[in-house]
Amino acid sequence: MFGQLNQLCTFYEKALDAASLRQKVISENLANINTPGYQSKDVAFEDAMKEVVAQEGFVNPNSAKKFTAQTTDDRHLKFGSFNLASFKVPVNYKNGKLDINQQMVDQVQNQMIYQKMSGSIGGLLSGINYVIDSVK
Repeated sequence: MFGQLNQLCTFYEKALDAASLRQKVISENLANINTPGYQSKDVAFEDAMKEVVAQEGFVNPNSAKKFTAQTTDDRHLKFGSFNLASFKVPVNYKNGKLDINQQMVDQVQNQMIYQKMSGSIGGLLSGINYVIDSVK
C-alpha cells in the first residue's frame, strides 16, 4: 500500500513540477513576444510521459515483477519497467511567430491542470490524515 501511495505522490510531484515549469515557459514567451529573434519554448510533459511509458512501461511497486500486458491493437501502449522519480520534463524550442492568443489559452489550461493536481494531492493527503487520526 505504501509503495503505491509513494508512487502516486511522486506522480503528482512530477505533474506539479511540469505545470510549474510550463507556467514559467509561457510567461517567458509572453514577456518576449515582441523581441526580435526570440525563439519560443514549449514544455512537452505529456508527450515525454507517453514516450517513457511506451518504452519502459510500469512496474508494480509491491513486487519485483513487471506487469505483463496484452494488447489487441498496435496503437496500445507497451509495458516494461519505469522509474518515475528520475523522469525529467523536457523543454523544446519552437520556430515561428508566437500567437499571443494561443499562449493565453495555454496559460489558462495550465492553471486549470495545476489546480486539479493540487486539489487531487490535497484530497489524497486529507484521506491519509483522516486514517491516521482515526487510529489514535
